Amino acid sequence: MKISKKQIRRIVEQEAKRELPISYYSDEMLMQEGLLDFLKGLFGKIVEFFKGAYDEARGKVEDAWGDVTGQVKGVAQDVLGKDTEVTSLKDLDMDNKEHQKVFYATLGPKSVEMLEVASKKLQDATNVKDWTPKDDSDEAAEAWQKENGEAANGLWYAFGVMGATADFYAENTDIPHAQELSAGYDETAKSGNPGLAAKYVIGAAKVIQQMGAAAEKAGDTEYGKKMMQGGKSMMGTAEALAKSIAESGKEQQQESLELRKMINHMIIQERKIIKGNSGR
Repeated sequence: MKISKKQIRRIVEQEAKRELPISYYSDEMLMQEGLLDFLKGLFGKIVEFFKGAYDEARGKVEDAWGDVTGQVKGVAQDVLGKDTEVTSLKDLDMDNKEHQKVFYATLGPKSVEMLEVASKKLQDATNVKDWTPKDDSDEAAEAWQKENGEAANGLWYAFGVMGATADFYAENTDIPHAQELSAGYDETAKSGNPGLAAKYVIGAAKVIQQMGAAAEKAGDTEYGKKMMQGGKSMMGTAEALAKSIAESGKEQQQESLELRKMINHMIIQERKIIKGNSGR
């Protein structure tokens, strides 16, 4: 791939801000650092295309989780008896084993359903042949979208499913890392970077695995097991996608690695000259 003037300017700006000499960083670290910026530059042109997929997913999933909140009272009556005062998830005392049963009996089925929906969409994304447009031009972005956009949107749909699920967990539970996932959604969405979207899905899969383990411990072996297995399966697919995305970008990033090192060296030398002159 031919390095564009825009990319060169971006590298110069980044290296001017680097506090330590580039020799302090391994090639792998530099490749990863450059890769994220590289993908952001490529996919920034088609963020709106991806937005359609994750917005559609979020809308549907938010409605689905909204229905779940209305089921708490019925589930609580089945488990705790008709006279229970539990009408919402916030009424549950998670130190009470019977209340734990209500919690997982309410959230388990929908969590498993969300895993199934997201995993199916992720499979669509595995059909993308190459995750990087030829260059950062509008024409290259358009050509990539035409060939791979529909399949790639499988990843972004799954991202939307997991984002809405993380929001629900963050608002209604104390599940570890749900708050962090919910807070990080918008930044990932705005980037259009499929590598970050895959990373987000991996994090969400881990959260659901944790929930499954807790459900099993509380005695809900049916949905606990399904959440653990589903989370593991989705994580495997998302990790494979992340690797594929990274490999696609690294092949092109190799071309700019030496340029990045050269620019950094020139900047450091210039700083030394300026510092020497100022000391006279």
